[in-house]
Amino acid sequence: MKSIVSYFTDSSKTSCAASSSQGSMQSGSTQIVMLSSEAEIETAEWTDGSDVTKKRKQDAVAGVHDHQNGVEAHFVAPATPAQLELNSDNQSSEQKDSGTEIAKCLGPCCNEETILYQTREEALLAQTVIIYGSGRNKRERSFQASWYESYKWLVLCTSRLKAFCFYCRFLTSRGLNTFSSKADGAFSIEGFSNWKKALEKFADHERCQAHKEACIKFNAIMKQKSVDEQLKLVAQKEQIERRQMFLTLLSSLRYLLRQGLAVRGHGDDSEGNLSQLLKARAEDSIALQKWIKTGSYQSPEVLNELTNTIGAEVLREVLNGIKSSRWFSIIGDETRDISNSEQLSISIRWVDKDYSIHEDFIGMFKVPKTDAETLSLAIEDVLVRCVLPISQCRGQAYDGASNMAGPKSGVAARILQRQPTAIPVHCLCHCINLCLQDVSRKCKCIRDALDLVYELVGLIKYSPKREHLFTQYQLQDSPNIHRLKPLCPTRWTCRTGSINAVIENYAVLQQTLEEIAETCRDEYGRKAAGFQALMGKFSTFFGLKLAHVVFGASEQLSTTLQSKDTTAQDARLAVNLCKAFYDRQRDASAFQIFYQAVLLEANGKTEPPTLPRYSNPPKRINDGDANFRFATAEHYHRREYFEIMESLSGELDARFDQKGFHLAALVEATILDNCSGKSYPIPKEKENK
Repeated sequence: MKSIVSYFTDSSKTSCAASSSQGSMQSGSTQIVMLSSEAEIETAEWTDGSDVTKKRKQDAVAGVHDHQNGVEAHFVAPATPAQLELNSDNQSSEQKDSGTEIAKCLGPCCNEETILYQTREEALLAQTVIIYGSGRNKRERSFQASWYESYKWLVLCTSRLKAFCFYCRFLTSRGLNTFSSKADGAFSIEGFSNWKKALEKFADHERCQAHKEACIKFNAIMKQKSVDEQLKLVAQKEQIERRQMFLTLLSSLRYLLRQGLAVRGHGDDSEGNLSQLLKARAEDSIALQKWIKTGSYQSPEVLNELTNTIGAEVLREVLNGIKSSRWFSIIGDETRDISNSEQLSISIRWVDKDYSIHEDFIGMFKVPKTDAETLSLAIEDVLVRCVLPISQCRGQAYDGASNMAGPKSGVAARILQRQPTAIPVHCLCHCINLCLQDVSRKCKCIRDALDLVYELVGLIKYSPKREHLFTQYQLQDSPNIHRLKPLCPTRWTCRTGSINAVIENYAVLQQTLEEIAETCRDEYGRKAAGFQALMGKFSTFFGLKLAHVVFGASEQLSTTLQSKDTTAQDARLAVNLCKAFYDRQRDASAFQIFYQAVLLEANGKTEPPTLPRYSNPPKRINDGDANFRFATAEHYHRREYFEIMESLSGELDARFDQKGFHLAALVEATILDNCSGKSYPIPKEKENK
């Protein structure tokens, strides 16, 4: 293993580089020779005996040792006159004629042609010391690292210890500095080391035309790209733009899905909500306008796939929260959609680590049948697909239908067999809804009042002409009165607003019906005349007021039960308060207050209260006893009033007397008491004898 030593033609400073190659090489004005042992290094001609030279000699010996061990090393040695002569003879005639051949070392200062390398090593900078003068005028000058801050183009060759202009040397080595008449060779070819006048020469070089040309051409060369690089940059730019446009499409699609709006139009997709939304956003983006014309990612298949992907991502986030809480409850109900298909809706109720209650909708699932076996299998399949173990289910809530709440083979009973801790509870809002439904069917005055509201609102609102007539009378009477509201056909607890609107517009409706009956000669005129006669009776107004009292209290209870933050104890308390209100209305004094208020409000709107007309039963079923007859109309309405209040109280007791509901309330109370520090003794199991 030999070391290669490269001798530079600079007489003041020389350098060499060690390598693991064999043979001899030439590089510009550099002569490269082989030193294979310490003896050859000792016999080499060294310029002087200074400490710097001794150090370089020691580095050469160390370099030989390193190469013998397979390690690359660099060291410095002076070139002898014979070596310099050999170097000169080996140079080509073309290189001699050009006069611009630049000697370069193997260090990063010369090899990194497109990277500005500025060394700041103190040991290396100390080797650049030059002594000026003698005696008392003796001064030492060296290269300063602070010069890099003022002159960004300045570099120091770590081998020759001379300063160069990075840009000028770059262009001179390639023969590109052609427009300037005078080139500064000290900073591009030979190197500069007159540290005494460094700042002055640096400033002069920075102002020269050759340096300015070099800077301009270097920046132009760096900006030039090959054809492959240019094509790659164009492709990357297009990819970034198309990715940004695709994200714009996703954000628009997510907005439509969030608002529950249709994505496509009828037949022509260009008139759909998504296309129009993209066109509106494209008014501020030329790139989006071009992208829309391509029609990329806007086909029905792609949009459906994106919609499913967004839905799956949302569901995944919801399920991650449910899984982190560990325990959950199931809320299920089945209904029929507009396509006449049975759909099973499933929601999950859970509590996070901050004790915040969540009720998240999982989805609608089409089922072929609505029997208990099919529905229970569908619920279990959904839990498996969502990776929610049924062993962690702690509650289930359904309606009171036999297929759901059947005590032996219902959905709740089937899931309870698999997981005994899944406490079944009949939906509390559905319970209050059933209470009102049963009571309304039993009480004639409330049933007739609800039928009147339903037919009356339909007669007025489903005709623009009749609604305009009603609005004109309403503005004349009182512009601040509420408008008519349709009667909710399914949710009985949401009918208070409709009943109240009819009561407030009672006189206006009578005027409107009279006008319709006089001007219309069709079936709607006859209906209006019948409704007008019915609204002239006191019993109708009494039924509306009584229905308003009954439905008003139940609506407040339903609102409380629908809140996701309502606990079992809160629900029980709300039910007891509602029942207490109905019990207070069963008092005779409460009836008198209510009846007198209805009489006062009905004055001028209806006829005075009268008894209904009695009919004699057929003789074949008449046992000869006289039928009971009420003495006054007040007694008759008293019976209706107390009948409905007692029915409500009984229905509330029956509907909310659930084993599962009581058990859930007991478990909840136990947990809350335990959190409050109250302890419960655990009974010991009886020993089996």
